[in-house]
Amino acid sequence: MTDRASLFCRVSCGVIVALFLSASSANAQSFDYPNFTGATGLTLLGNAQIVGTILRLTPQSNNQTGVVWTDQQVTVATGFTTTFQFLISPTSGGADGMTFAMQSYSPTAMGSAAAGGGGLGYDGIPNCVVVEFDHYLNGNYTDPTGNHLSVHTGYAAPSSANETTSLGSTSAIANFGGTHTATISYEGTDLIVELDGNVVLTVPVDLALVFGGDLAYVGFTGATGGLSEQHAILSWSFSSGDHVFRGDADGDARITLSDALSVLSIFHVDIDTVPCADAGDADDDGLLTIIDAFRILGDLFDGFSGTPPIAAPRGFCGADPTPDDLECDIQVCP
Repeated sequence: MTDRASLFCRVSCGVIVALFLSASSANAQSFDYPNFTGATGLTLLGNAQIVGTILRLTPQSNNQTGVVWTDQQVTVATGFTTTFQFLISPTSGGADGMTFAMQSYSPTAMGSAAAGGGGLGYDGIPNCVVVEFDHYLNGNYTDPTGNHLSVHTGYAAPSSANETTSLGSTSAIANFGGTHTATISYEGTDLIVELDGNVVLTVPVDLALVFGGDLAYVGFTGATGGLSEQHAILSWSFSSGDHVFRGDADGDARITLSDALSVLSIFHVDIDTVPCADAGDADDDGLLTIIDAFRILGDLFDGFSGTPPIAAPRGFCGADPTPDDLECDIQVCP
């Protein structure tokens, strides 16, 4: 143990350098909109607008439909994580709701106008998967309650907002009125939906089958009908593509001393010497620093020097939950 501790000290002392920060372009596999002032990389359709700092899908007016897609398709079927803060106002008495949506059909896809507000702006789009934040009880769509979360797809066929086509839903959630934070993730089998920090729905779905491949446009839809409410996105981040086994910087499917040394090598050469920089980012802050080497060594030596544990996903193959520019030059996970 003494020899290992000595090696730890020799290879790490005195080197602290920050190399890399996150992207904000929707053309990449990762992007981050802390707000939407001057936002680029998005296609706004129907009544969707950027108003000040927010991305407004619909104003509080009757018979509105707003749809937003990324300009470019991004990787989704092999795994992604997205987090967004949304605002529905007023908190009650309005209609109809909004969705997080993915589709490979068209960069200008919109739902059928004939579907009205209950169609939530997506009804009729083929090759589409949505997570509904449905805020009104539409009997003609067989909605279970006036506040339910539901996952819908028609696979290659046109999608339907009718609840009989839902892959899974829940009404055991907070009222969507007001401001909330949602995180939606996919790791190749299940779509997992978190609301305000709590997992509220897990639904199995084959996204590659829906989209006919790995890529899709991602964004939001919303609609009003005879009653109205504002649907707005306040912030949005998205990350997909690289699946990492966190801590395995050299890509040999193990966490060893070699991984810490691989991270430390950037201080003598450059970041390109690390086979998988994303996996080497052991604290998941979007940077490669000496702290990452500390965490890997701490993992090896049972918390040596009181280092925190390696960030998820550690010990299994999973999508990086945080948008950043770090990438893998090798296939770390199957």
